[in-house]
Amino acid sequence: MDFFLTELIRFHNKKYKSENFISHLSTQEKEKKQEYILITKTDSCMSFLGNRLDGQIIRVIGDGGSNVGDNMYSGKIIIEGNVNEGAGTYMNGGEIIIQKNADADLGYSIQNGKIIVYGNIGKNCGHMMMGGKIIIKGNAHNHIGTAMGDGKIIIEGNVTSYAGDQMSGGCLLIKGDTGNYLGKEMSGGKISVHGKTGRYVGSDMKGGHIYLHGNDAEKRTYVSFKQMLTMNKKVK
Repeated sequence: MDFFLTELIRFHNKKYKSENFISHLSTQEKEKKQEYILITKTDSCMSFLGNRLDGQIIRVIGDGGSNVGDNMYSGKIIIEGNVNEGAGTYMNGGEIIIQKNADADLGYSIQNGKIIVYGNIGKNCGHMMMGGKIIIKGNAHNHIGTAMGDGKIIIEGNVTSYAGDQMSGGCLLIKGDTGNYLGKEMSGGKISVHGKTGRYVGSDMKGGHIYLHGNDAEKRTYVSFKQMLTMNKKVK
């Protein structure tokens, strides 16, 4: 365990290996001989919780601060509340579960691992993402998947403008509606939208594929590289 996490747990005096905490774990997690940590008091000191985490399982009964799971390698972080900006920044493995909302820069430059958010997220999710998987059960703000090079992002709700802009690889799946400038300046990768889209789809697009499934797909007006937009196809 890293020094910061050790000091944080010591500060809150909430380090457990008790039956109360283990009762919250899955069967597979109970079978693994890992270190279980439960934190029930949360405040501004929760920033960078799980920095360089490598194998432990942390559960927070409350909100997390900024940069939760920064540079983590393995293990699991469960936040039973909201988190501030930068959760999963430079993440290299493991799993982060956020049961409410997440602020901006979720999964910034993530290399590997998995992030699940059950609420809504702020702007710049998956910026410069190079691997791993991000699943958002709610809605997403501007610039989801900007400059994304690899990995997969799934948004089950709606997304505002500039989704997938400057994207060069990976897969962005949006089950709801999107705003303007979907796939602006993208050069590679795949974007699939199952809801309605805004204006200027594929603006200045240089490569890649955009698949539109919404019932208004045929009514859209594309401003450039419209020959690269494939209608009513399904991302494999």
